[in-house]
Amino acid sequence: MSYIKKLVLVTIVLSGLLLSFAYTAQAANSTCKVECKTCATTCEQTLNYCRKQGGKHIDAEHIKVMQDCISTCKQSADFMARDSALQNSACALCEKACLSCADSCAAFKSDKTMQACADECKKCAQFCHNMAK
Repeated sequence: MSYIKKLVLVTIVLSGLLLSFAYTAQAANSTCKVECKTCATTCEQTLNYCRKQGGKHIDAEHIKVMQDCISTCKQSADFMARDSALQNSACALCEKACLSCADSCAAFKSDKTMQACADECKKCAQFCHNMAK
């Protein structure tokens, strides 16, 4: 095989790898964005549930943690939608907020609604962790 043919072949292979990487990064961004929106919605519904339940469900610190999770999830989704240069930082903050919310919701051991919220927050935190890298 001639030098030119080898060079063309290497160029084609490298171009394919770059396109594959770009597609994978775009797919990860899109998946994380959807997950952040899902988590925000789940937390909003759970927050409304907490307000109806009363008692420990409306502890001020618990409510703040849930509101932080909702806000950071929405912010991260917005940053990713705009392909902001700050999206990785937003995702890092979102991961922290989601983990805090997951811990707070998981404390309600016998409450299925709270456990479902905790699970969703853990899932979102993992997606954000991967985006923040």
